Amino acid sequence: MVGEKRAADLSNGFVTTASTSSPGENNLSKYIAVGENVVINGLSTVTQANIEADNGVVHAVNSVIGLPEITAFAQVDPTFTTLVAALTRDESFDFVPTLQTKGAPAENITDGMDVTTFEGGTFVINTTGGVTITDEIDRVSNVVATNSNAVIHDIESVLFPDPED
Repeated sequence: MVGEKRAADLSNGFVTTASTSSPGENNLSKYIAVGENVVINGLSTVTQANIEADNGVVHAVNSVIGLPEITAFAQVDPTFTTLVAALTRDESFDFVPTLQTKGAPAENITDGMDVTTFEGGTFVINTTGGVTITDEIDRVSNVVATNSNAVIHDIESVLFPDPED
């Protein structure tokens, strides 16, 4: 971390490191989660804090501080609430229920079109007022990016199959 950070100074959030080993030579960031323990990047737990050193303080950790898990970043950004719920839910499911109609040319997509996932579920594509996909639990996601042959590249939320199936 840049500057001297004692345990009492830490709070949930990102901190800038002195490392510039990223593309573009920008300083790398770490995510600090303060709770019963202090956890760095969702992976390394501080085992001893505030160890005095010649150039400041050191916090000993139980493992190498690696790259963070996606949930470490997602949990602090409210726009990822749905993604965090999907990644941390207890029951097992196929995270990406791929549509069997993937790559369908734009002229084949119609308003109110039912599409079947490879798992056998059904989503509905609507084209009125912009393209949307409604999943099996009636959550609507806007299609925010496609390419010239109508392949969907980006939607704004996670689509879920019916949890009862």
